[in-house]
Amino acid sequence: MALPHFTSHLMNLRWPHRVLVVTSLSVIAAGMIAPPLFMLFGGTLGPSILATALITAVLVASPVVYILVMVGKIAQEATRVAARRNEIFQSLLESSAVMQKNDRVSALLDDMLVRLHQLWPDNHFSIVWGSGRSTMVRFFSSHGISKEEKRILIHNNHRLLESGQAEVVVQLKRVCGNEGRHWQFLPLHGRKGLVIGTLAVKGLCLSRADEEIISLFLDQSAAAIQNRLLTIELEKLANIDSLTGVYNHNYFNKELERQIELKEGNQGIDFSLLVVDVNGLKGLNDNLGHLAGNRLISAVADLLLSSCREEDCVARIGGDEFAVICPGTRLDQTQCLLERISRCSQAQILDFDDHEDEDFRRVPIQFSIGVASSSEILNARSVLGLADKRMYENKRAFYDNPTEKQR
Repeated sequence: MALPHFTSHLMNLRWPHRVLVVTSLSVIAAGMIAPPLFMLFGGTLGPSILATALITAVLVASPVVYILVMVGKIAQEATRVAARRNEIFQSLLESSAVMQKNDRVSALLDDMLVRLHQLWPDNHFSIVWGSGRSTMVRFFSSHGISKEEKRILIHNNHRLLESGQAEVVVQLKRVCGNEGRHWQFLPLHGRKGLVIGTLAVKGLCLSRADEEIISLFLDQSAAAIQNRLLTIELEKLANIDSLTGVYNHNYFNKELERQIELKEGNQGIDFSLLVVDVNGLKGLNDNLGHLAGNRLISAVADLLLSSCREEDCVARIGGDEFAVICPGTRLDQTQCLLERISRCSQAQILDFDDHEDEDFRRVPIQFSIGVASSSEILNARSVLGLADKRMYENKRAFYDNPTEKQR
């Protein structure tokens, strides 16, 4: 144990000092070994002979001492590498156990980043998980990343996935004033090798070996998260409204909670919410029956599905009430969706040609809409209440206008 400890101190010295120590040790060793050896073979210790013996011993002992020192250094480095490897694989095992127990994607990402920081304490990490649209972020998690750095990473997600990483680094250094920090970006691969996200690393420059180890974490996490997303897809199928084919109230609550958590953790990621209530349903039910009313409800659901994006969540949250969650969307960005819905509703008429009352043979699809977004209020949990309030204001205006009132 003494040799590795001595070697550690020796190798921490600068090269000239290290040579001096090794030479001194060689001279001391030669001074102790050469005279007895010379006398052992019957020689006499004249000054010139003794000097020659010492020089010879130094030349012989120096390489031996240096080899012993280097062997100790190699042994010490091997011990350090083995300990590091054990630490990493232990963390991988613990991370795998967490992934088996936790079904929340955000929690899985948070745990992964904490473990990476524990293994590389001089670095901080952020992960950006994309979606079907290049500019939209599906999941985001960070550890040790400032608010402004988060904003830049989120809004440049498409550049991270493509070839604009250098431009993102320039923005980070210019805006955040972190010239002393090194940024690296590692891809997050999904099934079939597709790049689905990016790990941003801030701090010391990672070695090639470090990058390979971190890639193990990313591959493990990506597999676990994608398995969880498959489970979510199965949950979606179990939470489909049987009449309309859109999601039910239970799934809507889960998705709304996920968007709220995403917003609360990352202020740069907003969502918008539409609350839609069918107008004229009571009159249709009273005059044509509930089958006709169900037909109107289903027509509204089809209209919303055809108008919304694939990543939007359309749900039936009441008898004649729907809600649409628009991830990654600010209030001003919902205007395009409202215009599409308006165009579709104006173009659709329900025909009941066999009804005796001519007023109900052609029924327009009409509804009231309230819109709210997390981008306009501080508390993301108030978005639903605000959208609901605006919907009722719109409905009152509809029924107060005799020319627009639906029978």
